[in-house]
Amino acid sequence: MKYKTFMLYLFILSVILSSCTNKLNYSLDKNEIVSIEIIEFESYQQDLIYNILYVLDDNEISNFIEDLSQIDFSKVYGDPYGFSGKCILIQYSNNDYEIIGQKYIERRNINNEVLTWHYYHADEIQFAELISKYNQA
Repeated sequence: MKYKTFMLYLFILSVILSSCTNKLNYSLDKNEIVSIEIIEFESYQQDLIYNILYVLDDNEISNFIEDLSQIDFSKVYGDPYGFSGKCILIQYSNNDYEIIGQKYIERRNINNEVLTWHYYHADEIQFAELISKYNQA
């Protein structure tokens, strides 16, 4: 009887823990977006240095938002280390901008001050496929 009770508790605990997720899905409003660019970092400092690889046109932004919302982002605990490689730069109408990397997300204001940062890892394959789909450089 103790074994069955123990197994029942384990089952209930696993259900509870699986419902507590540290996932992030993007849901962006196209009306708040000025531009979306695919960029590649040369260095990550207070002053960001990057190359613009591709700027999405107005017709691509809606599809991009939909594609981005399909990517699974999982919370990772630890210290963020910044960006590397190809990333997404979203410029908002309020002059904030957001950089989404495969392993780190950051939002900054017009003065280049960090407003928020998130240490989420995007599914590596999904993120690479999104970048390559829109990186037409």
